Amino acid sequence: MALTWLCVVTIVLMVMGAPLYACFLGGCAVYFLIDPGLSLMMLPTKLVAAMNSFPFLAIPFFIFAGQIMNRGGITTRIFHFSDTLVGRFRGGLAYVNILASFIFSGMSGSALADLGGLGPIEMKAMTDQGFDEDFSLGITAASSTIGPIVPPSIPFVSYALFSGASLGGLFMAGFMPGIAMVVTLSIMTYIIAKKRNYPKGKKYSLKEIAQSFASSIWALLSPAILIFGIWFGWFTPTEAAMVCVLYSFIVGLFIYHDLKPRDIPGIVLETFRSVIPVTSIVIATVLLAFIVNYEGLTDKIYVFMSGITDNKYVFLMLINIFLIFMGMVADPSAYSVVLIPILAPVAQAYGIHVIHFGVIFVLNEMIGLLTPPVGMSLYLMTTVFKKPFSEVRHAVTPWLIPLYAALIICTYCEDLVMFVPRLMGLG
Repeated sequence: MALTWLCVVTIVLMVMGAPLYACFLGGCAVYFLIDPGLSLMMLPTKLVAAMNSFPFLAIPFFIFAGQIMNRGGITTRIFHFSDTLVGRFRGGLAYVNILASFIFSGMSGSALADLGGLGPIEMKAMTDQGFDEDFSLGITAASSTIGPIVPPSIPFVSYALFSGASLGGLFMAGFMPGIAMVVTLSIMTYIIAKKRNYPKGKKYSLKEIAQSFASSIWALLSPAILIFGIWFGWFTPTEAAMVCVLYSFIVGLFIYHDLKPRDIPGIVLETFRSVIPVTSIVIATVLLAFIVNYEGLTDKIYVFMSGITDNKYVFLMLINIFLIFMGMVADPSAYSVVLIPILAPVAQAYGIHVIHFGVIFVLNEMIGLLTPPVGMSLYLMTTVFKKPFSEVRHAVTPWLIPLYAALIICTYCEDLVMFVPRLMGLG
């Protein structure tokens, strides 16, 4: 009965337009009030305990770092360096788009940060070279999904918080899936570029490539510092986020000089605007995770799923279908924190490694950002690029094909996903 009322109150608050965290908190408060074994006085204790999490600190710091990079000249240098490497091919700027997103993903850990930072640069360059608008919009949106897969990754931090998985292991597990996404997107780019006879970009000399590398070396060092720092135990993944902030400040202020002291208040304010909604949702859903365990929902779902199939590959197929559907009808930040505490233990009961399942789950989240009618990246693109939603949706839809291909590869090739974590002793 209490669980039913939790669902009813949460849905009613959502329909009324209440903030997402308020919907969850309201439903949980009613649950604590109705259930005879619980007390409403437990709510403040649970909420305070939710904030007392060291891994949780990685989320605001990675968001902060992404804001600094967008203002500090790092994104433009990454784009130019990528252009010197792969811009010479037919449809070269599309490959530049993919490679730049892959490199930038090693710093920001956010698809929306990629779209907001690299997106305008990529779109302007492709438009100036005469690429079709639908192609430019599609590849820009699709490549941004690489950001939260390659370490560092804000969604991986959330997954680790609610599943108990190793955050370092999750970070390292993102490498090979990130490369798989690059490959599938590049194949799609090759097919379209050849069919539409897109132009080749400028062919840079070795000297020009070396100069571009030297100019962007400080930007390129950021992901290397984070990865090797975690690998060699110099700092934890959470501390890596703080190192990323400090490093970005130093590079932007004292090396590139694109970041000015007067920019800092604006960066801090924008970070707060991004962090507060995420923080509120995570704190509220800690209560949901408690209720999931209290109700024994994980065991009930496993019994239900095992009645359908005892094959883990069929289970993964069903989970992918379910998560793809959820991505169409709900914001990933809303459903992920609810589903992770439920589905991660069920996946482990099927013999699926918790880190492998985390990669599958987060990749589904990223695809969900591009699937209408609720895809957050689609709405961000309408704002950033001043395009109608229908045009953005039409442009992005074909690019779901290579992303689904990457999802299938990551789902059924566990050794590929777990290669790097096992190599580093984190898997």
